[in-house]
Amino acid sequence: MLDKNSNVIANNIVELIIKRIKDKEFLPGDKLPGERDLANELGVARSSLREALRILDHMNILEIKPAMGTFVTSLEIESLIEPIEFTFALDDNSILKVFETRKTLELKTVELAAEHITPEECTQLEDLFVRMTDDTKPIAYREELDREFHMMIALCSRNPLLYRFVCVVLEAMVKKRQESYSLTNAVQIANQEHEHILKYLKEHDVEGARQEMLKHLNTTEQNLLQLVKKKELIKDE
Repeated sequence: MLDKNSNVIANNIVELIIKRIKDKEFLPGDKLPGERDLANELGVARSSLREALRILDHMNILEIKPAMGTFVTSLEIESLIEPIEFTFALDDNSILKVFETRKTLELKTVELAAEHITPEECTQLEDLFVRMTDDTKPIAYREELDREFHMMIALCSRNPLLYRFVCVVLEAMVKKRQESYSLTNAVQIANQEHEHILKYLKEHDVEGARQEMLKHLNTTEQNLLQLVKKKELIKDE
């Protein structure tokens, strides 16, 4: 195992290689110099370089191919976000941190959506809203439509990176979102808040849409806190 100083050195090498990729010295698909040559070029030990390459491989920035060498990946958004999805899925206790991320992202996407949304997109959101308020449908189905409602708003932001991050966060929270549907009046309150968000989006009211989204996310956050506390009480019994 690397000691603390070795970790620092490896992280510094990671930053150096990322900088060279940003500066287009290494392009997507390029093969990096061999381990010995690259270590000499960077003035680092081969053991530290190997650790840095492993880190970049886990980040999907590089791909280590046995007997072939190390290559820069396609650097597409989808592949770079995969490690984030995995991190979110690891620890159930991180869900509140995930929600903080969601709040930051969705407050921005709803502002942008209010500026850019089209009449056709408003119609699509209305259709999602009608279907997800059908209380004859199972919880999993309605939660999925709820998620699609928020993803559609993010799509209307016209920012593909924000959209993808919102999708990642929402996917990470599926289980907790389904559990929150069992809380008293949670669904009814969420439906009202979604209706208000939709109203302001149709009016292109940026501040109104942001305030309603904030209200909705604050309610959802309280539901999450209630679920976490409930789980802690069960553990203590």
